[in-house]
Amino acid sequence: MASRSVNHIILVGNLTRNPEMKTTTSGKSVCVFGLATNRDIPSSSDEEREETQFHRLVAWEKLGELAGKLLRKGRKIYVEGRLNYRTYTDSDGQMQGVCEIVVDDFILLDPKPMDRDEEASDESLRATKKSAA
Repeated sequence: MASRSVNHIILVGNLTRNPEMKTTTSGKSVCVFGLATNRDIPSSSDEEREETQFHRLVAWEKLGELAGKLLRKGRKIYVEGRLNYRTYTDSDGQMQGVCEIVVDDFILLDPKPMDRDEEASDESLRATKKSAA
């Protein structure tokens, strides 16, 4: 009987860039985005310093489409997924290695920020209500 193993990762952090939607040659949709996580490191001088790690995340198909619609740079999210290591050949013919997190689920942790268009329409709606009163 084979022994069991686990490849599960949980991250909470802020998006470092807007998601980038792509379609593979086989027609699958994929969303790629970056996440930063921070941790405080105590030092001997009673001052804490912060260490930041940057992660590449990949969400496939329906989850990727949802990520592309909901996620924006700066938003705080909770992510569950698995580590994936792969290699590819770059444009110079060199083999490159990539470590990425394949997303299984995510949860938005901050309230949805309003778009500028929504904000403008809300202001015009308030102005209309005031002038009608």
